Amino acid sequence: MNAEDLPHTAYAVPICSPTYSSSGSCIPVLETLPIYYRTDPDAVRKRLPEALGVLDPVVTFEAAQ
Repeated sequence: MNAEDLPHTAYAVPICSPTYSSSGSCIPVLETLPIYYRTDPDAVRKRLPEALGVLDPVVTFEAAQ
């Protein structure tokens, strides 16, 4: 096996005797756009379970293409 073949054939460790067989599927490369914005802390508290608290009212939303 040479360095060029390695990314295409290596899917588990150890390479010469993997613990599971190849599924044939791959994880697609996704482009994402993370969006962070500050919101009203009281609005967040209304939607959280009582056991959770608000430390910083920053909301994270991630959109995938």
